[in-house]
Amino acid sequence: MKNTLWYELRERNVGASEVAALFDANPYTSRYKLWHIKKGTMVPDDLSGNERVEAGNRYEAAIIEWANDKYGTDFRQPLIYVEHPTVKGMGCTPDAIAASNPKALAQIKCVDPVVFGRDWECDGDTITSAPPHIVLQCHAEMACTGAEENNLIVAVGLSGIRRMVIHKDPDIEAAICSEVDIFWRSIETNDEPSPDYKVDRQAVGSVRFNRLKSEGGSIDEADFTGNNLLSDAIDRYKRASDTAKEADAAKEAASCEILKIMGVLKKAKCGDQQVSVVDNGGVPEKVITPEMVGNVIAGRKPFSFIKITEYKDQTSKKKGN
Repeated sequence: MKNTLWYELRERNVGASEVAALFDANPYTSRYKLWHIKKGTMVPDDLSGNERVEAGNRYEAAIIEWANDKYGTDFRQPLIYVEHPTVKGMGCTPDAIAASNPKALAQIKCVDPVVFGRDWECDGDTITSAPPHIVLQCHAEMACTGAEENNLIVAVGLSGIRRMVIHKDPDIEAAICSEVDIFWRSIETNDEPSPDYKVDRQAVGSVRFNRLKSEGGSIDEADFTGNNLLSDAIDRYKRASDTAKEADAAKEAASCEILKIMGVLKKAKCGDQQVSVVDNGGVPEKVITPEMVGNVIAGRKPFSFIKITEYKDQTSKKKGN
């Protein structure tokens, strides 16, 4: 059942998980996107059907129990929303608070082992480096609740849990509070931030569609001759399109040459690279009978595609075993 009050609180506050967008450090939300979501000119992403989010929510209680057993802690899910006592428009939902020490929080994460190996660092079971957006989330939660520490507890697939204890840092909290205040003042004065053109294509499109809806449709035409920004963007778009076409053609030619050299080989080592050919035999045409005699389901011609990876010596692996 949807908690209406919780959603209302999230709408009127910058949440701890959103704070990193104000520092251009959120991999999922830019400052521009967050601004329009809070302004009401863009609908936030619907994560209700996201299985990873659902899994994280369902596993949270089990991970807390696991951490308590492993670390001797007594974290409990408070199921509360906390607004900052002095900074308007800032809040958080702590995952867990220690029963014996309300100044100790826990932030629970489920992370894919591949992602963890790429973006995190560990010394044994102790996390030594975490992604900036998650660290900022932990500090924002401490700022809202007055906690002195936040235990970042991560379940890495099925391989175990890791922990990083993040301590209160007044300088970081002050920077967060300042950015939140600046953010809400920019909404009050309608001072829209510039989009990050590399990541905000979807957000800009969503804002456009919302404007079309609220303003009753689009304007047919306008003359932007002399607008250097538009002219430059058009030139860059055309150059990038031409480059992409050339790159696709060059890739296709190289693929063809590799197939010719490989003959009927499945794999080949070339220096520190390994070339693999994956073959698909295709699907023949089928005639539907007897009710639909003469109708043909189109087949698919056989094709092969190239996969190039770093070469790994399987012989040395076997010897090691």
